Amino acid sequence: MSIKHNVVFVKNKLVTIDTILPVLIELKDDYNFSSEIIVFDEEAHNAINENIVIKDAIEYVGKEVFITKGIKNKIYRRIYLIKGLSLIIIKAIFGANLFHFGALDQYPLKFFGIFFRKNVCVFSVSAYNFKQSKYVKIYRDNKYNPRYFSKVGDNCVSFGGRYDFCNGVKFKFDLTSSRTRKTWIDYIKERSGSYLKESHTNIKLENGFFTIMMSSLDGFSPRLKDPINDQLRLFIETINVLVMYSDAIPILIKPHSYTNVNLLKKIIHNKNNVYITYLHPTLLAMHSRAFIVSSFSNTLADAHAFGIDTIEYTNYSDDLLSATCGESVDKQCVTYFINNDYDKFKEVISGIASCDYVPSTYSGVIDDNSKFLDHIARK
Repeated sequence: MSIKHNVVFVKNKLVTIDTILPVLIELKDDYNFSSEIIVFDEEAHNAINENIVIKDAIEYVGKEVFITKGIKNKIYRRIYLIKGLSLIIIKAIFGANLFHFGALDQYPLKFFGIFFRKNVCVFSVSAYNFKQSKYVKIYRDNKYNPRYFSKVGDNCVSFGGRYDFCNGVKFKFDLTSSRTRKTWIDYIKERSGSYLKESHTNIKLENGFFTIMMSSLDGFSPRLKDPINDQLRLFIETINVLVMYSDAIPILIKPHSYTNVNLLKKIIHNKNNVYITYLHPTLLAMHSRAFIVSSFSNTLADAHAFGIDTIEYTNYSDDLLSATCGESVDKQCVTYFINNDYDKFKEVISGIASCDYVPSTYSGVIDDNSKFLDHIARK
């Protein structure tokens, strides 16, 4: 079977890479596709190389192409850019799929979408159909006006039936949320032991662990009642409760790309059995008792799929709390929504810690009624 090719234009944040990697793995395993991940931004390039799971998965499906090579010299940067784009044109001429998350709807890359429209497929940025976007204007002072561009290309892929970004596209496909697909779960499960051993040699897993998914820690968080100080206070309160059980149950903290890691290290340096981790949320969900956040995180959907308890211990602004009727901005993924109630948080954690740990048996979703993969393979 001959090798087929995908060229993937990702955005600067890892969320788009996270969204499409499970699909690329499935295309490689079942249809012999090789994928090149096109990265223009140095921050995204660095984030990929700091995340061992994503880095390895990219190498499994193909390779990253850092198209400007991070070179500061303007002339050399343009040479690399022209060279990289020329190679993409050649691949497209020979039938490569062009996957993107909006990049080809804007100039200058829009030319790819116009000339190779049959090859082009736009994907939903998120792997899940979240509801939280309807509240954005509340905590952004009604200044949230995202820019929309007319679509080019014939194909559009949604996760969870959200087609509002597919206007004008010929073929529309609705895929099962990509990080719940069996191929992805199997891929991570086969490698989870070696990743944990490599990254956290001293952690004992027989009781599972608590996972804290971080935000910035000391940045401005408009969802919160005190947007400057609440993140830090809620995190300290979270740690103070969890360490009551840390002799038996480890605590893993996953920073965000913009977390103040130096401050984080200062807070936890004398805490028992507490570790910073850079492992993927899917892998962490396989071994966690609970995922905990101070403000809703997309990663709660990963834990929810595995049947893991998810806790949003937060302090919403009055306007936001009123708009959500006292619930989370995305309640479908949150087991316990606790708004600034420290005693309630302690009670919930005590209940989870007192139960015997039972590893999740979740194995992922197999069926795919969209026929998208077959469509791409036949094209």
